[in-house]
Amino acid sequence: PELSDEEKAPLVVTEVVTPPTSTGEYAGNTQFSYVELYNRTSSPVNYGYFYLFYEYTNTTTADKQWSCSEPVMMIEPGETLVVWLTSNGNTVEDFNTFYGVDLVEGEDIVTINYAGFHNTQWRTLKFGRSADTIFARAQFNINGVASIDSDGQHSIQYTYPRTADGESLIVSTDMAPSPGTVEDWQVPDELSNFTGYAGYPEDDGTAPSLSLHDTCPTTIMEGDQI
Repeated sequence: PELSDEEKAPLVVTEVVTPPTSTGEYAGNTQFSYVELYNRTSSPVNYGYFYLFYEYTNTTTADKQWSCSEPVMMIEPGETLVVWLTSNGNTVEDFNTFYGVDLVEGEDIVTINYAGFHNTQWRTLKFGRSADTIFARAQFNINGVASIDSDGQHSIQYTYPRTADGESLIVSTDMAPSPGTVEDWQVPDELSNFTGYAGYPEDDGTAPSLSLHDTCPTTIMEGDQI
C-alpha cells in the first residue's frame, strides 16, 4: 500500500562509501567515507535539527551519535546533502579533488569529526531527532560481509524506502562514487509533503503572538526587581 506523507521519510539515504584506498596525492589517506541524503519532500528541510546514529549492528555496543556543526543546514526540495567523516585535517577542497566534484561546505556538504565508517563490519546509519524518532536508515556490510571493495572505485547505491521504517534498499555496489548526484531510480517520481519536525508544533505560516503576563515598567533602575 502507498505510504502516507506522515510515514514517508523526509530525508532518505541514497549512497554510502566506506573508507577507500587512496593513491597518488592522497596515498595513505583513507578518510573519504560519506553518506548522501536526499530531500524527498516539497519543502526545505533543516538537517541541523537531526542526529546521525551510527549503529554497531548485531552487537551490544552503544550507538555513536553525531550532530551537524551547523544549527541551520537546509536541504532544498529534491536536492542532496553529503555528510562526510574526516578527522585528519582534510578540507572540502580535498574531498572535491578526490571525487572530482564541486561541493560547497555548508551548502551541500558537512563534515563529522570522525575517521570514517567501517569497511567490513555490519553497520546501520539512522537519522532522527532522538533514538525514539528515527525516520531513515540504511545498512551496509550486512552479516559482516563487505558491501564494496576499498579500491575507491565503488559505492553503495540505494533506492528510497518502500516501508514506514524508512530503510533505504541497496540496489548496486558496482557504480563509481557520485557524491551530490542521484539517479532517477534512487528517488521517488514525486515529492511528498513535509509534515514537520518531531517535538515541534506544525508551522501554520503565521508569526507567534506575544502578550505581557503583567504590566511593563516604564523605567528600570539598577537593583530593581522585575
